[in-house]
Amino acid sequence: MSALETALHGLRALVADGELRPGDKLPSEGELCEQL
Repeated sequence: MSALETALHGLRALVADGELRPGDKLPSEGELCEQL
């Protein structure tokens, strides 16, 4: 799986888990790296 696919999968999981909701700002790159 490419890095892009991994990031997209991680973002989808954050949405599915309710950690990101419509209208929320995306985490910073550093925060996103820690979460993924």
